[in-house]
This record gives sequence, C-alpha cells and structure tokens, in this order.
Amino acid sequence: MINELSAKFAEPDILTVLCALGVFGLIRLIYDLCRLMQRKIFGEQYLSKYDQLLNGGQFNGEIHQWLLQNLAKMEDQMGKYGRIDRYRPAYLNSEILNHAFLSFTLNNIESPIADFQGTHDLLKQYIGALDNQIRETWTGVLNPLKWLARAVRFVLIDGPLWILKSVGIIGDNTSNVVSRHSITTKIVGTIAIFGTLVSIISGWNELVKFLSPVLRWLHFIGVN
Repeated sequence: MINELSAKFAEPDILTVLCALGVFGLIRLIYDLCRLMQRKIFGEQYLSKYDQLLNGGQFNGEIHQWLLQNLAKMEDQMGKYGRIDRYRPAYLNSEILNHAFLSFTLNNIESPIADFQGTHDLLKQYIGALDNQIRETWTGVLNPLKWLARAVRFVLIDGPLWILKSVGIIGDNTSNVVSRHSITTKIVGTIAIFGTLVSIISGWNELVKFLSPVLRWLHFIGVN
C-alpha cells in the first residue's frame, strides 16, 4: 500500500504538471505586468523632467543633472527604442551607426547639434510601446494558454539568461536583445503549444477521467 502511494506521488499526472506550470506562468505574467507599469511611471517622469529642461528657453542645470544621473537606467529600459541604426544629422554628410539619441542630446543639450524634439519623440514612442505591452500582458493574464507559454519562456529563456548574467558570461545588453527579440517569442510560443498538445495526447486517459464528472454534470442539466 505504501509503495503504491509513493509511486503515485512520485509520478504526478499530466494535468497536475500542466496546472503547476500554468499557475507559475500566471504569477510570472502578473510580475511582468507590475514591472511594465513601473517602467511606464518612470518613463513618464523622465519625459516630464526632460520637457522641463529647456522650459521657456531657460536651461535648468538641476534637472539636467537628474536626467544624467538616471540616464543609464532610462537607456537600459528603453533598449532598441533609444537607438537608431542609421542616423544622418543635418550637420553631417555621413551616417552615425547605432546612434544613442538620449545620451547624445543630454551631453550636447546647449549645442545646435542636439535634436531636442527628436529625442522627445523617441521618449513618447517608448511610452506608447509600453502601453501596448501592458495591454498585451493584461490579455495574457486572462488567457490560460499564455500562462503556459510564459512558464516555458522562463524555463528556456529568462532563467538561463539570468544565470549567465549572474556569473558574468553575458551583459545586460546581450540579455535584453535575446529576451526581447521577436524570434524568441515565436519559438517559445511554438514550443509551449506543441508541448501542451503532446502532453494532452500522451495523458489522454487522465484527461478523460478529469473531464468525465464535468460531462456527466452537463448531461444532467440537459446541455447538448
């Protein structure tokens, strides 16, 4: 009897595994949602300070120092939104590759070469992108399939990247590029769907036993 119970707990059925992954994925999605909201709050604060930098045409040194002190954090959060692959300013005949708009503008704020309006527009685009990500993540919180996909993403992508960053093998920029790449999201989604289907098929007997009471109840109340 004891051996049978031990074997039963040692080999959890497929539905238990799927439910555990789903709950873990849901927790990660809620965590992601909170982080995105925090980033939006900081982004809006940064944009507000930036707009006050030359308020009325008067340079504000105190705000400029605040912007510089938080520049690394802002650029790290903006990622690809803070850079332009090929930028040709009006004063040059050549292109600047991988141009960091925000840091360039802040370090040349009183120079005519600074593109104050262009940097403002990039910050606005970044905040708009955060709004879209918040809506998508909130939709994921309501979708059980997204829970599984988020759990798979953490196991295959986020977890290993965090370990590699912790031991110093890769930096934050590399981690952000890999984690945020669209191909990464597609691969994780495909693996999650494929794994779920295979798990359900391989555990068909458990699924049938799980659904039997629900089907009997629907038959009892006359649902066809």
